[in-house]
Amino acid sequence: RESDACKFLVRLKEGRHKIGVRSRDRFGTVLDGEERIVVQDFLIFGIGDSAASGEGTGPNWTDRRCHRSRHSQQVLAAQAIEQRDDRSSVTFVHLACSGGRIDLGLLGGYAGIEEETPDLPPQVDEMRRLAGTREIDAVQMSIGVNQLAFGPLLGHCVATKGCQDELFRDGLSADAFVDRAIASLPAQYAALAPRLDALLPAKSSDRVLITEYPELFRDEKGVRCDSVIAVPGTGRIDLAEILFLELRGAIPLHRAVGAAARTHGWTRVTGIRSAFHRHGYCAASDDRWIVTLTGSALGQFDKSGTMHPTREGYRRIASYVTRTLAPALFPKGRPRAPREPERGLGLRESEY
Repeated sequence: RESDACKFLVRLKEGRHKIGVRSRDRFGTVLDGEERIVVQDFLIFGIGDSAASGEGTGPNWTDRRCHRSRHSQQVLAAQAIEQRDDRSSVTFVHLACSGGRIDLGLLGGYAGIEEETPDLPPQVDEMRRLAGTREIDAVQMSIGVNQLAFGPLLGHCVATKGCQDELFRDGLSADAFVDRAIASLPAQYAALAPRLDALLPAKSSDRVLITEYPELFRDEKGVRCDSVIAVPGTGRIDLAEILFLELRGAIPLHRAVGAAARTHGWTRVTGIRSAFHRHGYCAASDDRWIVTLTGSALGQFDKSGTMHPTREGYRRIASYVTRTLAPALFPKGRPRAPREPERGLGLRESEY
């Protein structure tokens, strides 16, 4: 009977186990039971740039130097995976850093958005060090936009009329600089791919999830903004400059992310760009999922959060990441069994 049920707690290491139980009922009859179970703790890393760290949701950072936030889409997606099933758990390690690039951040040292010394170690190296001998189950990644110097580019376009044709960096106009940066992206992603492959089980590059960037310059009706980031006494980004940023920067970047996923076998998290189509910078406040300059100044006391997702925006992105990642971790609705027994690294995101 249900009232006679016996409950007990067994602590097991990650892996496959066979549990046997022997008991006697009130009449002295011996009852035997046996079940094979899988104990799985998913090790998930989050790497990349400000769209991965949670920029725009400050100022209560879990890591101030990198502007890491608990409201990041990477954290929220890991939490959703944790809550999906009571037979598995998640160890999430948040390494993304605002301002990070592929060459300076993922593969090379980086000072952080707060520009402190010494440089932070490359995120890929930190993944290897922290994972140790454990199998990495998934990598969440957002990377590429800072190769275009997108933050400084926005500032250039606020301060400079016709910014696309004016001198920006390296003796180049903004248009020529962005064109060169877009052309360099395939080689940058190609340098990153083998370093990630070396950390993952063989033939599992699809466990690297690379997210799209949201669409920025639309209102609640999906109409392109006619101006953004107006700064009294300095300037604003007008429609011609928005067209430059979108057609020469954002859309080619979107295509480069997709091409990198196809080339290197990564899993591209789709639907994000289109989800923001009616929720951009100039949308009504109730519909806006992008942080404005004023919102950044009031919310985290600096301008760094400008043009990043709001908390609601990150929540929406996380939903796309979760629905993409969950089938790989829970085939047929059950946690995928670990390939190797657990060996250390019992750290959770909250400890970073």
